[in-house]
Amino acid sequence: MKEILTGLISVFKPDITKWLVRIFVTSGIALIATPIWEPYANAAIENYLGIVIPPSTHYSGWFLVALGLVVYYIGHLNRSSAVAQTGYEAAMPVQVPISDLEILFPSSIPNQTEPDTRKLIRSLKNEIEEYVCNDQIAASGGWGNSQIEIFEYTSGEEPTAIDLREGGIVSTFIALRALRASGYPINSYEGIGKDALSYLLTRQNYQGGFGRFKKSRSGEEVSVSYRHTALALLSLLILDGPSKNIKDGIGYLLKINISDIESDAAPSIAAPIVLLALHMLQAGEWGKSHLTEIERHNVWNKLEELRTPLLEHVESSAKTPDSELWVPYGNSERMIFDSALTTVDFLSLNPEAPPSVISNAILHISKSFNGEGIPYDPSRKIADIGCSLYFATLCFRPIIKSAVESNDQGAEVLQIASSCLKFCAANWGNPEYMVRTYLDTVANGLMINA
Repeated sequence: MKEILTGLISVFKPDITKWLVRIFVTSGIALIATPIWEPYANAAIENYLGIVIPPSTHYSGWFLVALGLVVYYIGHLNRSSAVAQTGYEAAMPVQVPISDLEILFPSSIPNQTEPDTRKLIRSLKNEIEEYVCNDQIAASGGWGNSQIEIFEYTSGEEPTAIDLREGGIVSTFIALRALRASGYPINSYEGIGKDALSYLLTRQNYQGGFGRFKKSRSGEEVSVSYRHTALALLSLLILDGPSKNIKDGIGYLLKINISDIESDAAPSIAAPIVLLALHMLQAGEWGKSHLTEIERHNVWNKLEELRTPLLEHVESSAKTPDSELWVPYGNSERMIFDSALTTVDFLSLNPEAPPSVISNAILHISKSFNGEGIPYDPSRKIADIGCSLYFATLCFRPIIKSAVESNDQGAEVLQIASSCLKFCAANWGNPEYMVRTYLDTVANGLMINA
């Protein structure tokens, strides 16, 4: 009997045993208290379990109570066995549970501003929301149409038809996160969310990894990466995507090594987003609901293996020969501010991010303030609304603001951030200041709380 029950329980999610115990015990007590249901219960037990129970006002109820206790005992044995095999409970530290996805949506809270400025900022957020929604690529469901504004400028190449269709998985994550944070109605069953889900799922390969389609000898194939896989998994959490696809993605992500990050096209971006994905999947509500304890332990093991070396890698690589910033995406010097802001964005979402690295990067970028805003890259003299807005929203994110304030020049940096925000609100839509503006740099504006 124990083997049969164990087999049945094993096909359900880990916590189903608790529900079975509740059902059996509650029903049993109800039968003991209300014997009018006894004939029906006796008939069901005899029919499905082959056990004939003599007529009595209490036997059926007591039988169900006992059955519930047996299920509880078997579940306890299985759990103890898993702990003995993995050392899970002994190894796992006490953690603050992540009950939802709020860690992905940190608000940016500007310093006290005049009523007219707050009104401008609220109007700016409406413009940004429309911009983000319109930036979704109709042909694929990903984001963003606006990448054409920087593609040739940063890569030196014309975008191909595949590039224009594919957009970016990082852009898709940034867009979904911003829309969800702003309260925009988004789900995986209709509209923007449905198209985004289709985009992500069609870019998952047979190994569980995610990536963009690229040209191949046979036509096109998905070129996966651990960075894209982490971003896709977080996007699927936002969309409440299919658990099987998320589990397959986790399986691929667990194969990652330090060298995989170091060889990525954007190591400083890949490192914090991989750590964030592992952290949320292990400690978050989704992992607790959909993964077994052994599976969560495996994710935690990988997180522990990577956390210190990856954070040290981000910290040690924060200086290049020409600046205090990281090597930019694809080694494109024109993306140095863009890549650095994305690194700070993702790094600040990690519980153990080094504050000094964050504040140093923000301080370095602030030195390019030209009286109006921040240019897209050091070679440009005209302020860019996208980079100015990204810089400002990050500066007013509480954890980053705290890191900046600890610096001797913190007050000056925050004043620059306020000026950037006012500049963006007053000049949104002016093509002179939006030549290099695109989705990745403006979407965070939806998280401003003004």
